[in-house]
Amino acid sequence: MEFRIEFKSRKFRNLFFRKVLLSNRFKHWKECQNKFGISKTTLERYRNGELTLPSTIYENLIRNLEDKEFFNKKIMKKDSNWGRIKGGINSYKKNKKLFDSGRIKGLKKMNRYNPKFDIYMPLSKELCEIIGLIIGDGFTNKYGSHYLTQFTGHTNEENYYKKIIIPYMESLFNLKHHFKKEKECNAVRISYYSKTLFHMLTERFKLKKGRNSYSVIIPKEIINSKDEFLLATVRGIFDAEGSVYFDKRKIYKKPYPILEVHLNNSHLIQQLNQIIKRKNIKTYVRDNNSRLYILGHKEVKKFVRLIGFSNNKHIRKLSPLSLNKVL
Repeated sequence: MEFRIEFKSRKFRNLFFRKVLLSNRFKHWKECQNKFGISKTTLERYRNGELTLPSTIYENLIRNLEDKEFFNKKIMKKDSNWGRIKGGINSYKKNKKLFDSGRIKGLKKMNRYNPKFDIYMPLSKELCEIIGLIIGDGFTNKYGSHYLTQFTGHTNEENYYKKIIIPYMESLFNLKHHFKKEKECNAVRISYYSKTLFHMLTERFKLKKGRNSYSVIIPKEIINSKDEFLLATVRGIFDAEGSVYFDKRKIYKKPYPILEVHLNNSHLIQQLNQIIKRKNIKTYVRDNNSRLYILGHKEVKKFVRLIGFSNNKHIRKLSPLSLNKVL
């Protein structure tokens, strides 16, 4: 799940970015921009504190730092939409009647097309992959008599949502979506307004409404189902929360692939660990059960062959190596 990262003081923020420069042996900030895919203007706004850091970018920047724990204690996590929420509350107070009128009209328009479907439809790989994605990057809640289910991803995942997830949602539930790009935080949001979908997630699969990334687990129905459905759920979680990168130190003859999932949810990490191990894939759990790793060509190939990715951002990163033969 995406958060915004704010440093507790300007001193720690400045120290963090100096460390990023030194640990990556960058001579110029342009090298940092190129490696992490951040524009010059955006990076400057991150450095001077004008913008808070998206958690995905923070994780990429801190990866090579030796003193990670030091900096992890010098930050505050905020909801990815916190700035808009704060501004929205102030605007709402000033224009309450106008906002309420517009909100009612908007929700009525969205609810014109809200088909019902069987919340106990048979499990399928597509359905389980959606459940995995919701566990990782999803959100569902009720607002009065209206129901929202939403996915949030990085802008580099736009094709994944448009070509994989939105078609899955249409074929499974016949639901229309609302797609929004938020350039200021490099995010895309895909929203569905469906009471039936809400009840499927909360009643059938027991996924609590609201944000529950610290406590959510794979539903028992899926745990006790066929292997193909369980692995599809794992794939959805890795598509949402996984990261792919390479250790390029000289001790390796060629770049050493690493798959990682970082979650502040030890129960879910342990579930993933047990499921993946049962497929004879070696895993490593570290940092108080918050990180799961799959290391090296042999184990990564096994993961890709048996579980795989649907998210093109992961597939692109693996494609330069011989791993692409099994993608």
